[in-house]
Amino acid sequence: STEFLESSHNIWLKALAYLALNPKERTEWEGMKGVAKRRHEWLLGRCAAKDAVRELIAKATGEVLCEADIEIGYDGHGKPEAHGAWEQRLNVLPQISITHSHGVAAAIATVQANQRVGIDIEVVGRAAENFEKIAFREEERGMLAGLPPDKHNEWALRLWTAKEALSKALGQGFHQGLHSLHITGFDLAKGTVEMELADALTALFPALKGKKLSAHTSIQGQLSVATAILTT
Repeated sequence: STEFLESSHNIWLKALAYLALNPKERTEWEGMKGVAKRRHEWLLGRCAAKDAVRELIAKATGEVLCEADIEIGYDGHGKPEAHGAWEQRLNVLPQISITHSHGVAAAIATVQANQRVGIDIEVVGRAAENFEKIAFREEERGMLAGLPPDKHNEWALRLWTAKEALSKALGQGFHQGLHSLHITGFDLAKGTVEMELADALTALFPALKGKKLSAHTSIQGQLSVATAILTT
């Protein structure tokens, strides 16, 4: 919690940063301007990603890394990447995704060479009318209109986080536009959302053209959570 991190003159925030970050990351973190919330979420997101990578590498190789052994950077599209001196020695190249919202951070990772992963969280209660017309095509809005009134806002948020998670797994974010992923269906009981690539994404990923891609969504406390795992 923010209260814990900021107690005793930020001592626990600083302790966490110096345990989890390497010197380059600490310099970036310490140079952050603006509200404290952004610095907190940035730090917590990296802790989540590093622990996910550490756990998977320990299971796969038996080697236990320290958080500071794992450096989180970005590729040219802004997708987070995990690197370290251990990559060649252990012959692993983790894929990661990070998300944060309202003081909560989460991450997903894989060490499978043929997998891509994405995760997104949003706070439940966000009014659908604030993003629905921008985020969804007419057909997608029609799907939402067919839901019971008490499910509409929840599933509008689930569909939004599902699009976010899959776009992150593809490593593109929404650089190709909000409508570059078309929702083709969803399952209220299972929480799954099915999508297809559209527009510029089909040119970038021709092997996935016409294929059904899915994300899993759930409500956890006050959060709508979506994860996507692509096998290429």
